[in-house]
Amino acid sequence: MKSKFWILVINMIFFSSCETLGGLDNVEIDGRIPVEQAYENEGVIEAAIIGAYASIRNMIPMPAVLSGSGLSGQLSVRDFGLGATFVNHTVRSNNIAISDIYGGGYRALANANELIIRLPKTGEEVLSEAKRNFYLGEAKFMRALSYFYMLRVYGEFYNQNSEYGIVLGPIEYDENNNPIPQKRATVKESYRFILEDINDVLNSGIPNSGDASRATIKAAKALKMKVLLYMRRYDEVVEIGKEFVGSELESKYENIYVRGHTGVDIIFATPTDFVFSNYEGGGYTEGIIPGSVFLNTLQKKEGDWNRISRTLPSDTHQTGFKWAFTYPNPPAWMHLRIPEVLLIYAEAKARVVKAASGTIEELSVEVSELNRIRERAGVVPKQPENINEFLKIIRLEKLMELYYENGEDWFDLVRYHIEEDLNIFLIKDKLDSKENFVYPIPEEEIMIGGGIIVQNPGYE
Repeated sequence: MKSKFWILVINMIFFSSCETLGGLDNVEIDGRIPVEQAYENEGVIEAAIIGAYASIRNMIPMPAVLSGSGLSGQLSVRDFGLGATFVNHTVRSNNIAISDIYGGGYRALANANELIIRLPKTGEEVLSEAKRNFYLGEAKFMRALSYFYMLRVYGEFYNQNSEYGIVLGPIEYDENNNPIPQKRATVKESYRFILEDINDVLNSGIPNSGDASRATIKAAKALKMKVLLYMRRYDEVVEIGKEFVGSELESKYENIYVRGHTGVDIIFATPTDFVFSNYEGGGYTEGIIPGSVFLNTLQKKEGDWNRISRTLPSDTHQTGFKWAFTYPNPPAWMHLRIPEVLLIYAEAKARVVKAASGTIEELSVEVSELNRIRERAGVVPKQPENINEFLKIIRLEKLMELYYENGEDWFDLVRYHIEEDLNIFLIKDKLDSKENFVYPIPEEEIMIGGGIIVQNPGYE
């Protein structure tokens, strides 16, 4: 019997600690549609697209646990052990958060892959070629973003010569409808796949800008900059980043979160359905709180009273809140914001100039862009004396501006260590091996894989 291909994640593990507002989840596709079946009408396609965007939320534990791994992580008083494993780098393959993110990531990928495979099978009587390419662009953006997230967490993203990438492509099923385990791609293959998807997005005909809860050319360029930064292809980052220099920022820092995905700062964000009784802040988790002695000391030293983190205990749980103000709407998960892209550009340009034995005077535009971000937050401008100091300022600025949004402070530590700008083992005294720069593949995936899926070193 001929094998059939289905779009399905092996492990459907979901993270849920919130009250549902309804809407997006009601149209989420189920990942079990045979690929030979075309879409019947555009309404079904649109619903599938919205459902695929919604499924990205299944990775929502990621910002919290990764921020716990960064130098700014700290345990809450109500932690029951989960948070400690990330702060102390003692995560094992049976960790529930690791399984939640892995299952959520491949759930999102299953939905994106379903669209990518079924859309070309849909005839022009249902969808014009231009509209088909448009929807394919959205689906490939979601796939590229999800694969990038998975590579950062489960693959040795910092080493392009590593064999420990991620599993790519839709799951293949045999004639008995049993999943056929696939080997992990190399890191280089994983990056190449992600960039190919992004380049397809850039040629898909999606709008240059617009609704930040959906893919745009602007979002694809920002994501490409971020991927290339991780690949250390700094010249290419600079070329794209020039387009973002001078971009408008939200006039008040608070308005970023008041307006959610509709804010001026936002390039791409996923609206969430998290509801807390006080409607305050963006706490996505219990256990790990945004804020630490290091971060709070840094922000107090800088006079950073708008972005300073805090915690708010209650009778039922201890939830972390990033922002010291209230607003009436659920927060959006901020994937890409203008300040992050400007800081990515500034770092890449600094590394290019440094490699050419240049001086800080050649980075006046980049210093100015960093100071625009600082001034919006109400803190005094910086005037670095040399490029190494500027690189440190950029990293700490990202920590204050982006903390608890996507775990970037942890990945910056790893990247700066690889660049020999710092010694991560001196900053994180609980970290004792490069093997802990990535997390383990969930043990159930290794078992299901029957030896085909190889565990990350140090977690065998």
